[in-house]
Amino acid sequence: MTNNRTDFPDEIAAAAARWAERFAQGMSEPERAEFKVWLGADPQHSKALAHANLNRVDCDWAWQAGVADVVLTRLDERARRRLRARRQALAGAGAAVLLGVSGWIWQAQHSASSIPTGQTGSFLVVASPRKEVLPDGSVVELRGDARIASDFSGKERAISLLHGTAYFEVAKDPNRPFVVRMGRVAVRAVGTAFTLELMANHDLSVLVTEGRVGVYALPAADLPATLPLQDAIVSLDAGKAVSLQTGEQLNDIPVVRPVNDAELTSRTAWRMPRLEFSSTPLCEVVALMNQHNARTIILGDNNVGQIRVSGILSADKLDALAAMLETEFHVKVERRPEKIVLRSRG
Repeated sequence: MTNNRTDFPDEIAAAAARWAERFAQGMSEPERAEFKVWLGADPQHSKALAHANLNRVDCDWAWQAGVADVVLTRLDERARRRLRARRQALAGAGAAVLLGVSGWIWQAQHSASSIPTGQTGSFLVVASPRKEVLPDGSVVELRGDARIASDFSGKERAISLLHGTAYFEVAKDPNRPFVVRMGRVAVRAVGTAFTLELMANHDLSVLVTEGRVGVYALPAADLPATLPLQDAIVSLDAGKAVSLQTGEQLNDIPVVRPVNDAELTSRTAWRMPRLEFSSTPLCEVVALMNQHNARTIILGDNNVGQIRVSGILSADKLDALAAMLETEFHVKVERRPEKIVLRSRG
């Protein structure tokens, strides 16, 4: 049922990333033929493609060998009926009902809990980022293989982001600043929420979702963690972001820029649990999705709740799920600002 392998050969991983991008942009007929040949040439190709798609916010689907023709045909049909933005919204949910036919792909970098459902062979898996509660009550969520180290023995709450992306919700303590160090850069907060994304090339992106943080330049990368920080080079309020280099001394003040709602949603989408389900009654999928959204899905009758679906879907993609049900199962959908009502037709 599971596949924990993510260490694909470099050439396979690179090819999968290219195909994921080309598929999202649209492919010509020769490219489609080439894609199907590549997909069937090696069992690792479909798994590598699923892994490449996992980190995309616009392609919330898995891939299985043997369903390429079906997926391509269905997406072509939708392409003629919808604008590109609508297609992307439907991609995850539309593929979800098609994939699960020839197996299941699971990515090991998520923590997961399995929820058995009412029928043999039916299951629902919830995949979420790793979450840690720090000694002061602060919470950190870690994406994929992100790693941190912490030291709370001194006058400050000292964290080192060693790799990857982390989201911090900092417990308030005015007497002990919360400091995250990355090379020659540090981010300091008292009580706030922010995301740090550290790239392999030492590029760092800071995004504040609540409160304010200060970004500091350290005079040398190998100084002790207890070194008092100098004045912040920039300060960021909620809804602001900045990018800078952590591997060398900063010579210029980085530019702080505002982040609109669409970018904020895109950059924090990884925090949303992913639902992986196989022949699961819609009523169980909807119940779990409603736990993660202010807007809810209402089942207007028992028949629509018994529709069985298979695939992978982010828990926040209510509209994508509703659109798939409308298109594939001819469910009647009533969209309101506070809820989506689903009813059987006829």
